[in-house]
Amino acid sequence: MKKHVPVFFHLDINLIFNFICFNYILFKSFPASGRYEHSGEFFISIRGGHYMGTVSSKKTRLLCILMMLTLIIAGCSKGDSERSYNEGMKKLKAGNYDEAIEDFTRSIKSDPRNSDAYNNRGNAKYAAGEYQGAIDDYNKAIEIDPNNAKAYNNRGNAKNELRDSRGAIADYNRALEINSNDSNALYNRGMVLLRIGDVEGAIADFTSTIKVRPNDPEAYNIRGFSKARKDDMEGAFEDFAKAIALNPKYSMAYFNRGSLKSRKGDISGACMDMKKASDLGDVQAAEFLKKRCKK
Repeated sequence: MKKHVPVFFHLDINLIFNFICFNYILFKSFPASGRYEHSGEFFISIRGGHYMGTVSSKKTRLLCILMMLTLIIAGCSKGDSERSYNEGMKKLKAGNYDEAIEDFTRSIKSDPRNSDAYNNRGNAKYAAGEYQGAIDDYNKAIEIDPNNAKAYNNRGNAKNELRDSRGAIADYNRALEINSNDSNALYNRGMVLLRIGDVEGAIADFTSTIKVRPNDPEAYNIRGFSKARKDDMEGAFEDFAKAIALNPKYSMAYFNRGSLKSRKGDISGACMDMKKASDLGDVQAAEFLKKRCKK
């Protein structure tokens, strides 16, 4: 079987050198204004074609060599950055936050302009409870890429953990300016609005979340909870039922629906929902069964 060798290893170093020098001379010969003038001739042979000219001065050859070395070093650094970044992502998903932070740090050292590496190092710090450190990384990600909606959303989450509600909402707003269908920013903003008492605003955000993600049981559940706060019992029951239909093992939806049934005086129905929630591991539902439901 014929072995396939990567294209990189077929490149002639002289070809690379000549190509870089040709582009350098071409760049120097064509000013930004569009007008150009050049004297002398240059001749560079590139497989498949010829370009006229001369590369005779020692200064020009030295500059070409430096350009070639710079490109090689940059390519190696980029590769190291990507490898460390990918390792960091694996460890972040596995919950190995300290090791993920180390990998993202290595990625950043190899490529200091890697906005995603800063963003995900921030995510690892956030998951480890280092909220201010996470904010610092999100700040850097945004500085590098002002349109990084994920970084704004994530910074909003960290600010929310530090009880900076106004700052969190401002970041979610910015994320939504960049991407109006950012369902995470919509959901998270709704959660902050609910916490500070803007229930109507929260319901509006959860409704928008559902429009973007119509099969999101958590959005239906929290919207149902919010509607119950506004005494919209029918709407709340519908949302809890939808959440359960989307995820029959969603213990919180059963608990919330059971609590609503208890509030309306339907103890029998409440106990059925609490039993289901308890079977799925909800501790509060188990306590409700002990106190309110007959065995």
